[in-house]
Amino acid sequence: MNTSLLLASALLIARPAEPAEAAEAAEAAEAAEAAEAAEAVEPILVRQIEQGGSQYTVVRVDLHQVELGLYGQNPAHPELQTFAGLETWLAERGRSLLVATNAGMFEADRSPVGLHVESGVQLHPIELGQGSGNFFLLPNGVFYVDAQGAHVVESSLYSAAVESVVLATQSGPLLVQSGEIHSAFNADSPNRLVRSGVGVAEPWVVYFAIAFEGVRFHDLATLFRDQLGCQDALYLDGVVSTLKAPGIPDQVPGRYSGVLGVSVPVE
Repeated sequence: MNTSLLLASALLIARPAEPAEAAEAAEAAEAAEAAEAAEAVEPILVRQIEQGGSQYTVVRVDLHQVELGLYGQNPAHPELQTFAGLETWLAERGRSLLVATNAGMFEADRSPVGLHVESGVQLHPIELGQGSGNFFLLPNGVFYVDAQGAHVVESSLYSAAVESVVLATQSGPLLVQSGEIHSAFNADSPNRLVRSGVGVAEPWVVYFAIAFEGVRFHDLATLFRDQLGCQDALYLDGVVSTLKAPGIPDQVPGRYSGVLGVSVPVE
């Protein structure tokens, strides 16, 4: 038998798969590059992410291209405690509301439990005491934006002397701190609830995430750290939480004592 002929036949049989595999790899690389390019260009990017059997709605926000504000505690504008009221108020000022979600935790009388800064004005001081409930599952934290970008820090590390703070909201618990998940979280906890949070991936890149079907604290913290690349993330709230964003079915938002709103100029 001609061994050269057998070798040539074997090579012909083995080679056809190579171009297909190369094409698939190239397509995957192109898709990844396209996704990165979209994130780099779009002011906001809304995605559905599945992790551990749970579905999350995630919004990436580029603070270089949008204005992020905190509303709800100015007594002159109680209408800003609803998404619809905020949308109308911004439209009257030539801005379009793209994203809105509830911020921080509040007492029954609608006053903040902790720090609340709107438009550079501190309307409620920071709370460093102890108590019961999620807010006091220490460490808790502060999400704030200043001249250097966005930050999530443990509450005792927030400096009230930071003069360039534009907005700040305090909540708890911290989900992720310097890449470490809160030590009190249990990956096998039976407590699955609607939960929302905010994380910082880069100084000018913020992620909002919500699980409408119910997840554990540990699940949400893992999403921020492992999927979204946030070394620091803060829990916003639970069953009362909702999120307004393009492509997301309308929820039934209530009246919130604090609202984080992302807007752009009307074109």
